[in-house]
Amino acid sequence: MIYCFFYSGEEKLDCLSVSFAPVRTEVELLNRKFWDTLVTTLQRSIINDIEIIDKFATEAMATLRMQPQSVEEIGLANQKHVFYSEKCPEMLQIFENADKKNKILSAWTKEQMEQVERVTATWDNFQSLMDNHELIISKQVDSIKSNLNTQVKNVNGEIDKFKMRWDQMKPKEEALEGDQSKIAQGELKAHFIYTPKKPLYFDCTTEIKDRYIKAIFILGITFIKEKRAEWLLIMKSKEKIVEDCSHFGIKEPSFPKLDEVEADLTKHEEMWGLFEEFNSSLRSMSKEEWIIFRSKSYRFEEFLTSWYEKLQSSKQATTITVRLLQEIERYKTILPVLKYVRGEIFSDQHWAEMYGILGMPKKTVDKLLFEDFLKVKDRLAAKENDLQELNNRAGGEVVIRQALNELDVWEVEAKFLFVDHQTSVGETVPLIKDWKDTLNKVCQNP
Repeated sequence: MIYCFFYSGEEKLDCLSVSFAPVRTEVELLNRKFWDTLVTTLQRSIINDIEIIDKFATEAMATLRMQPQSVEEIGLANQKHVFYSEKCPEMLQIFENADKKNKILSAWTKEQMEQVERVTATWDNFQSLMDNHELIISKQVDSIKSNLNTQVKNVNGEIDKFKMRWDQMKPKEEALEGDQSKIAQGELKAHFIYTPKKPLYFDCTTEIKDRYIKAIFILGITFIKEKRAEWLLIMKSKEKIVEDCSHFGIKEPSFPKLDEVEADLTKHEEMWGLFEEFNSSLRSMSKEEWIIFRSKSYRFEEFLTSWYEKLQSSKQATTITVRLLQEIERYKTILPVLKYVRGEIFSDQHWAEMYGILGMPKKTVDKLLFEDFLKVKDRLAAKENDLQELNNRAGGEVVIRQALNELDVWEVEAKFLFVDHQTSVGETVPLIKDWKDTLNKVCQNP
């Protein structure tokens, strides 16, 4: 009854007539807004669900379509497949909810969201890739196995090339023999810095020979280090192939020349590394200031002794060990001479004379290093007598200077008592009293 009155728009009460038209209009307006808001909210909810599904499926398909080229990539692809499998129920629930919402929207508004149909096709493609994953990976594994055989051939090829270059260019012990004819023929050009304007010959001074041998050692060690770095890259590729073959159940490939190259490279590293170790320790010691090191020269003797024993106890003598033993013997010849150049009692004149004897460039004592004497070790040994004579002379001059200084001090501090003496001619002469005591004091000052 009330609804009828409400629908008719008015109601009479006695002599009054009440109109419901404004209320009815407002209610209809609110009802329309409610339905519009409900439809908009439903559409937004469908769009959000579709975006989540589309993003997940698109990214997953991009990952699943990637063809793995290694064991790591295959493992990663399988991990991703497991992850997507675990996420599928959640995504499927979102997809079903979106489809239900779309049907409700269609029942209300006679309209449907086109995005639902598009994402349905995307989801079907994703499901197809998920179902075919094992087949795709299986085919890719077969392809990788075939590729591994090619990689083995490539690595063996790299090993062969490395061996040929190594056999040709590796440092030769014969280079240390200093054959004049080989230098003239240029056979050692790769191992020695040769200046056309100033050629170095082996009939020159010992110092030039030493420079040549040292250059051979340094360049040889540098070459070995470079080749070891190159070899490590090949070994890294080899280990990767062996690991992949193990994962795929393939028999471990053969690398026929690998052990031979590794053994020869290691042999040269150990052999030539002796010089680097010796030279590095000696260089560290030689950089010490002479005024500090001269009181600790026993360290140099201990260093030479320890290395001599180490080289003598080596299982097999090589040109390297022989050269180092010869070098140690030459250094040992200067051990007894170092005491003559300590310079603790030298004056500036003595230092200048020493520089002249040894042919060393002049420098202040505080800038003098132990290596300055090592550079002239042969002259140091040859001039032992001259240096001994200089040291003895400097020591004698020190004693004389000390005596003269003490006499000067005594002269200032001495006080004499005089007594008058009458000569035979009647002159009065003052004489030092207690002369014998005074003379004894002077004699006691060396």
